[in-house]
Amino acid sequence: ENSKRKSLAAVSFPDPSDTEGLRLFGEAALARPHLAVQYGRELLGSKCSKGGLYGPHYFPQQIHEDASRAACRLVPQKGQEYSAEELNAMVLTYVKLRAQEHVGHAVRSCVISVPLFFGDAER
Repeated sequence: ENSKRKSLAAVSFPDPSDTEGLRLFGEAALARPHLAVQYGRELLGSKCSKGGLYGPHYFPQQIHEDASRAACRLVPQKGQEYSAEELNAMVLTYVKLRAQEHVGHAVRSCVISVPLFFGDAER
């Protein structure tokens, strides 16, 4: 569900042949669906499952287990590997930049709500 007040929590990584190497966020990220991660939130606090299914969402990218943390790491392309926290931090950084552009000054603090169904590991 999209609106002017909401932004998709999606990040797309640059194609290896892309000379600029820019990450894309929101709707722009979904223009390259084979390189996009849309539901990084589902990986928070999740143990790795076979088949790439986490909650109702499927991840076409490779997902490896981080044995030291008993968590998942997503591999969007060869040579790149990101934790769920890193994926969500990328999206939050993008949201912060969008908020700063909107209000016209630096944003130093915010409130992040956590869904009620999140457990301790996901929080």
